[in-house]
Amino acid sequence: MAQWGAPPEEIAAARAAAPPPFEVLAPNWRAFCLFCDCRQEYDTVSNPAGTTSLYRGISRTELAAVMSMDGVGKKKQRRLKNQVLLIERGALQGWADRVAT
Repeated sequence: MAQWGAPPEEIAAARAAAPPPFEVLAPNWRAFCLFCDCRQEYDTVSNPAGTTSLYRGISRTELAAVMSMDGVGKKKQRRLKNQVLLIERGALQGWADRVAT
């Protein structure tokens, strides 16, 4: 932000509002990477006026495509899919909590 001329107080406020860092355990790393690869593949639902969107989750078709493109074998896809869905559940809950506050 500083490189774009943001005042120091805005930078400090943005840092204070940022979520705390988190650790990804080694057994979950591949699933986390897949989750990140699908970050733009969320299914959303808008209200009738189109003013708000609700994230429903990662498109299962897109998740399967990403796993296939990444060379994930068929036997590992089910395990990784389940791990990604657990990560997704946490992310959706986090977004819901932020909207509610």
